[in-house]
Amino acid sequence: MSHPPANIRGMKPTEFWHWKMKSETTGKVQRSPCRFTEEVALSRDPQAVRIPGTCEVRNLPTHPDEYRAQLPSLIPHKIHHALGLPKP
Repeated sequence: MSHPPANIRGMKPTEFWHWKMKSETTGKVQRSPCRFTEEVALSRDPQAVRIPGTCEVRNLPTHPDEYRAQLPSLIPHKIHHALGLPKP
């Protein structure tokens, strides 16, 4: 499987999959409602199994501070003022 390039410093490719896993509400095995990392899926159901062909690779920050540093550029301009953030 090829990963998109991590063009931004401190970003790493992370795989998200749909899983066959036990529902937390019904207890029945079904497709997960959204994609999870392996760590999250297995923490919810240790018997979870990846569904082939559903992988989505996202470039995520390696540290939360790196995400916070990018946040102002990800928020539309009008919202900056409402949140009390400096203009980009």
